[in-house]
Amino acid sequence: MAIFASLEWYAEVSQTINQIYREELGRDADFGGWANWLHHAREGGKDADWIRARIRESEEWHAIHDAPPLVTMPRLVPAGAVFRLDTGARVTAVECTDFNLLARYLSEGAAAIRPVLGERQALGFNMLRVWTAFSGDAIFESEIGRLVPSEHPELYDKLPGFCSLCAAHGLYVELTAFTGGPIPGHWENLGRVLPGVTNVIVELVNENNAHPSANIDTSAYQPLPGVICSHGSNGAEAVPPRPPWDYETFHTNDAFEWWRKGGHNGMELSQGDAEGQIPPSHKPVMANENTRPDHDRNVDHHQDAAAAAALLIAGSCFHSVSGKKSAPFSDAERPFAEAFVRGARSVNLEFQEGQYLREEPGPYLRVYSRVLPDGRRETVRIRK
Repeated sequence: MAIFASLEWYAEVSQTINQIYREELGRDADFGGWANWLHHAREGGKDADWIRARIRESEEWHAIHDAPPLVTMPRLVPAGAVFRLDTGARVTAVECTDFNLLARYLSEGAAAIRPVLGERQALGFNMLRVWTAFSGDAIFESEIGRLVPSEHPELYDKLPGFCSLCAAHGLYVELTAFTGGPIPGHWENLGRVLPGVTNVIVELVNENNAHPSANIDTSAYQPLPGVICSHGSNGAEAVPPRPPWDYETFHTNDAFEWWRKGGHNGMELSQGDAEGQIPPSHKPVMANENTRPDHDRNVDHHQDAAAAAALLIAGSCFHSVSGKKSAPFSDAERPFAEAFVRGARSVNLEFQEGQYLREEPGPYLRVYSRVLPDGRRETVRIRK
């Protein structure tokens, strides 16, 4: 009986030591650490709190948990229909969906998301669209994940470090505040921690009119001081919530001929449409949610969509199943991601300020150009 009790005690203490290691150091205890703490528990009567406190004094713990110096990037600033860097340099958003990235960072730590950041950077993306609050039924959470701010009180204080980690990979972050109903204090807490972060822009809401149960009163909110902010989006092809703030977001997911509409219809939001039905916002517009490759397997569409958005508006976003989960792209998705980046990077941004011209399409679906005063033009051909 004494032996059984002893074995039971060893098993319980060993399990506790490993649990502390996982929580504090992100790994199981090695043999030396396990033997050391087991000795203190057996001979010195030390409890779990004492062991945890000693581990928090170690160099390894501080290397993981001490906040590194924040990495900064030039800020994005609105410049008519597009963004510029605060250095004056031209830029277009080459964005990809990474809804679950912040949730993974909070639950799994920085090491878990570094492979995702490294892949996005290596492919040529320069911005990530990241959700800050979301939950739903079991299917929703299996497809995306879960992030409820009340379950992560550390969210706000850790957000600058998360953005800094993205900046270390050359990535801007577009944060989406609300994907469901209102959350008391969430917008205000984002405003408390984000003004000093140089690589972040924020949209208030995702597809506000498309999900009645999630609808919020956008008029009850004001832009965050010191942060580039958008009211966010309504459903696919819908005019976003207005009045516009610093920029607008527009969705084309699963729309008919979606690959031409992000750039062209987004431009109409900024400049006004020819029929006078949509008043101009005179703000940058981003097509920040488009049709996924599993819904349109024509790789040319993804390339052309990105090129049109780079020429006509402030940029666009590659949307994917893996991006929703914030996982590395699947082998099936990677060619589409590469084509999207290739399209966005193919446009000479000098022509962002050129006069818009829709040309005769010939064998193409559409042909868009921008023409500079000296007659030079940049043309994007939208394939059928």
